[in-house]
Amino acid sequence: MMIATDGVVGARSLQGRARRVIGAALVGAALLGFVCEAAMPYRKGKNPKYHHKKKRATAAAPAGPVEPSLPPPLLADGRWDPKVKGRLEDFIRAQGKDNPDYNPSDLPVAVFSLNGVAIVNDLGEAVLQRVALRLDFKMDDKFWPLVPPAFGRARLKADYEQLLASPVSIWPSQPAYRRLRKGFLAAYRGLCDKYGRRDCRGWVAQLFQGFKQPDAVTYAGEAIQTAFLAPVGPGLISESDDDPSPASIRTGLRKVPEMAELIEVLGNEGFEVWIVSEDPQFAVGQMAKELGLDPERGIGIEVEVSSDTKVMSGVLKHPLPFGSGKVEAVSAIIGKSPAFSVARHAEDLDFLGYGRGLRLLLDGGDPSLRKAAAERGWLIQPAFPQR
Repeated sequence: MMIATDGVVGARSLQGRARRVIGAALVGAALLGFVCEAAMPYRKGKNPKYHHKKKRATAAAPAGPVEPSLPPPLLADGRWDPKVKGRLEDFIRAQGKDNPDYNPSDLPVAVFSLNGVAIVNDLGEAVLQRVALRLDFKMDDKFWPLVPPAFGRARLKADYEQLLASPVSIWPSQPAYRRLRKGFLAAYRGLCDKYGRRDCRGWVAQLFQGFKQPDAVTYAGEAIQTAFLAPVGPGLISESDDDPSPASIRTGLRKVPEMAELIEVLGNEGFEVWIVSEDPQFAVGQMAKELGLDPERGIGIEVEVSSDTKVMSGVLKHPLPFGSGKVEAVSAIIGKSPAFSVARHAEDLDFLGYGRGLRLLLDGGDPSLRKAAAERGWLIQPAFPQR
């Protein structure tokens, strides 16, 4: 007997195909899930044990060496020799207001020589030029005995009396006017050449006899401002257009930037700063102001002054602050030796050697002075070019 199997076989065949389709779909889905997971950003799980060890190891690592912080510079580099500048800054920090032993009632003193050191050119000559070229002297009976006969007193007095016979407005056109201007400047130069700088500088202060002291102070301030505006360099004053031997002068004044800054820094760091010069006291005080100091911190040549009228005489007060007299003046007025002093010229050797402390020589080319400074352990800085 034949058994009919087509229906059963067909059904089984359909079931088999269905199972294969479903299986393939499941495999495909699994593969798709794997691919999607692989396409996502990889994020590794933390191993708590490993993470703890790493953190602990980092915390336990020894710190590297700490670089010492340098103090900020006190002075601009400018034209300083770097070694000199470094020594100056170390000294200022050691002696100034940050010193644990600093005593505000007993300030360390710094003293600067003036001409060729703190300023370019010469203060006394700048003031003399103004009064001589303008003929602003008080040329009375007390004045003329101050002019040495050997340096043209009779001629200068005769020229002045000739001018008095004409209106002041026409003086500049008169030959006597030009002779007087040159004559006073030539007399100053002659005195310096014959008797030395000490005597001729005292003479400059004497020539202001007859001025009231406050007026002389004002006059010096005006002379300084005029000289600051004038070119720095040589000049000639002649008594005629064809004068074969005009009087030579040096014109202009300037502050030396490095010295002006050093003065300011010393003051800011707690030093008592002074300037000393062989110039009239009333002029030195005005230059002290220009350098940021009190006028009383300027030491110069003084003359006797009337207590009633404040009129200055031609009588000099001693000591004159020149050579060894500079030491006497500093000692008498300040009352103690400087902790720091700076100078340039040979006549200041005694001044630099006065007391103990740091000494700075501005070397202008004098080998004997440079040798003396080296033997005594002073700082030696090449003089700053005057400009």
